[in-house]
Amino acid sequence: MEKSNKHSSSPGAVDELGFDSVIDGLREAVTQLEAGQLSLEEALRVYEHGVALARRGHTVLDSAERRVELLVRADARADGASARATPGSDDDALPGQRRNPPAVIPFDEDDAPQRHGSGEDLE
Repeated sequence: MEKSNKHSSSPGAVDELGFDSVIDGLREAVTQLEAGQLSLEEALRVYEHGVALARRGHTVLDSAERRVELLVRADARADGASARATPGSDDDALPGQRRNPPAVIPFDEDDAPQRHGSGEDLE
């Protein structure tokens, strides 16, 4: 009985596989191992190939997760930029810093109401 030799492909070939091919390869490896018709050496080769496929699958998923995170962050930044009420707001300033300091209104004591002993303002 002739068996598929997909599991004997070079390790570099696994590094080029897409996620769907990885899943197909893992299913095939599980099917072959569960059938119990492989010699010990063949079973070890299929198992090793399955481990390589699983690692590739994790790599592909990690890469996809990073891409999604970048897209979500970029989308959030775009939404935040369009939602700003005024240009130059402090939304994009560094934490603990203000890009536009608050306006300082000088206090002139001559403009303050005059108080006398009773605490009432005199006109």
